[in-house]
Amino acid sequence: NPKDLIWDSDIRPDGAAATLTFKPSDDFTWFLTPGFFALGEYRESRGDEDFETLMILQGGLDADITENAYVKFGATAHIFNDVVAGGFAESAGTNTTDIENAYSVEAEFGLTAFPVFVGALGQYVASDADEDESGYLLGLKVGDKSVKALGQWQLTYNYRSLEKNAFPDFLMDSDAFDGATGVEGSEFELVIGLAENVTFGIDYYRMADKNSDAEQNLLQLDLVLKF
Repeated sequence: NPKDLIWDSDIRPDGAAATLTFKPSDDFTWFLTPGFFALGEYRESRGDEDFETLMILQGGLDADITENAYVKFGATAHIFNDVVAGGFAESAGTNTTDIENAYSVEAEFGLTAFPVFVGALGQYVASDADEDESGYLLGLKVGDKSVKALGQWQLTYNYRSLEKNAFPDFLMDSDAFDGATGVEGSEFELVIGLAENVTFGIDYYRMADKNSDAEQNLLQLDLVLKF
């Protein structure tokens, strides 16, 4: 995923996934990733012993269009089993119906011909719910293509709009309106390299409930060390 519109990057359930690749040339790669994950048991208070699982199948491509331009594209099917709205302690309580299947497409396009890297990204998701079933994210980023060393930087902006039943609400980005669905708003992120594999980030969310006047502003400071 180009951003965590429908899956919080901190969520790492037990399971397995494998990526199969086909590289017809140095500049073009097809990939296919199947996966199966155990999401956890229902709360005991529900009196339900079913076990929730998720199967995914993602396919896509990663291609260098020219020496100074690239594109990435992916499409993913999410198949949920025994997942009930509000059935998890982590649920935000904003889904209004069960979600059995959800489908997403995501893309990123980048240019390195300018003095700074310029990229555009997007994501769209839709579930099998009867209403309020879709969402999208659009974004831009400038600076360095990645931030790994002293003096490198990247500024990213994205706008997202997510209806209530676009995706199960216990998997959402917990920083965007506490992981709720039925929200919309902007995220600004600046990442600066302090040393090799050491970065400092400033992340600001300005989010609003799509169905009320409720708003939320969140500012985060992150120091990340990678080994």
